[in-house]
Amino acid sequence: MYKIMIVDDEDEIRTAIVNTVDFESIGFSLVGEACNGVEALEMTEKLSPDLIVTDIKMPFMSGIELARSVREIHPNTFIAFLTGYEDFSYAKAAIKHNIVSYMLKPISAADFTKELCEIKKNMDNRIEQLINPPILPDVEQLRHFEIVNILMPMLYYAQPDSIIEWSLKRLQAKGLVLTAESNIAVLRIEFPADTVSNGLERKQFMMQIVDKYIGNYCFTISNIGVIMFYGPQRELEKYVKIIAMELIETSDKTLNMKVVVGVSGIYGFTNLNKAYSESISALEYAKSLENDMIFIHDIVRSDNDFIDKFTKLGDELENALKYMKYDEFKKYLIKIEGELLSQNVSISKYYNYAVYVIYRVISSLTSEFPIEIKEILSQIMSMGAVGQFKTEFKQALCKVKIYLDNMKRDSSTKLCDDAIEIIDKNYCDPDLSLNSISLALSCSSPYLSMLIKKTTGCSFVSILTKKRMDMAETLIRNTDMKISSVAEKIGYIDQHYFSYCFKKYFGKSPLKVRQEQIGLK
Repeated sequence: MYKIMIVDDEDEIRTAIVNTVDFESIGFSLVGEACNGVEALEMTEKLSPDLIVTDIKMPFMSGIELARSVREIHPNTFIAFLTGYEDFSYAKAAIKHNIVSYMLKPISAADFTKELCEIKKNMDNRIEQLINPPILPDVEQLRHFEIVNILMPMLYYAQPDSIIEWSLKRLQAKGLVLTAESNIAVLRIEFPADTVSNGLERKQFMMQIVDKYIGNYCFTISNIGVIMFYGPQRELEKYVKIIAMELIETSDKTLNMKVVVGVSGIYGFTNLNKAYSESISALEYAKSLENDMIFIHDIVRSDNDFIDKFTKLGDELENALKYMKYDEFKKYLIKIEGELLSQNVSISKYYNYAVYVIYRVISSLTSEFPIEIKEILSQIMSMGAVGQFKTEFKQALCKVKIYLDNMKRDSSTKLCDDAIEIIDKNYCDPDLSLNSISLALSCSSPYLSMLIKKTTGCSFVSILTKKRMDMAETLIRNTDMKISSVAEKIGYIDQHYFSYCFKKYFGKSPLKVRQEQIGLK
């Protein structure tokens, strides 16, 4: 059964729809109703409806603005517009995705029910196509494998310009319009290992979500899906986050499976290998934090390269220190001991190389090198015997791992604290948003939203609202400022919307609170 929300500022129309339509008989569960777009957006964050039926022209936030905002937090939610304007082609042009219906007011309960039945058919068909995607023709399957064979070497290894130029010509011949200057990003998605079916089915699943947004190519390796996005940088910045969220939501709601996503930075096509490496690191980092999505710039918020070109053993140690859980790390040390001995690698040289790796890992995370790590590095550099690997070396690396895990937690806490500090200092800015704060802190908004919720137990919106409402109450009770001035002082452009929010928060209007305060005096 699909969850539905009704949004309309006309109480009579909204109430009539809610009371006269038998939602459950046609496969819908009414989870909420709202009288404006702002209230609807707050409810959407909590209720995650599958379908929102909304008026277009409403106070505080229009239906079109609501649709845009919903797409950023729940891209899997469908929108149906209910409007009093016969010519609403402007609404169709205003937002491209997940609009499933345009209904004209006034509308009878019977016609509304009929339209919902059509919407449900479309939603059912979409789910059916996601679960059982159409089989690719043999010619298209052959083209797919040929493109993957061209891309694979460039994903795994940095290639010389001559090979890149040759590969681009082959890709262009297969229909992928790419050049050396094309902007690309790579998304890596891990499906549960026990649910993997046909790789082409997973490819089709990803394509159905991604194709409507931006240029891309998808393929799978076992239970891993890889998506290479290409297009103008502005479009990549706009849509990759939305696509990642929709992949996660759709996998959960439609396929009933939890997936994990890692996303690279944006580069020119010649740096495809770097983007692919970053997507791997971001995915592993997400798994280590038990998150469902991480962007590479959520890990390292600087201009320095995150992926260092170490040898295979150095790469393994670096990734183990950064991304493995502690118990997995201890098992890794046992594994690497056997590999070192079997490969006749000089243990003393490996000790020195480990010092270099640890130094680079720590330096990439902090500008002040900690004394306790310096002591550990000095201890390792004094080692030379093979026997010391089993005892002192493993113990030293475990100490470094514990330190890094604590640093990781402290870094997340600091990022959350920085966000709260920005709210405290800038709550009066009407343009303050989760997106503007995430840009200021150089992290993605989904990651920041998750951290705030995880650290404080509250959403960004509720924290900002509390700050503004508490300040408003103080000003109303302790000053003679006009209500309109109070609204402007705390970041509300519209006085009527401020009064609405204030009453919703405190149960009393601003004027009522002021009158009560005067009565006390």
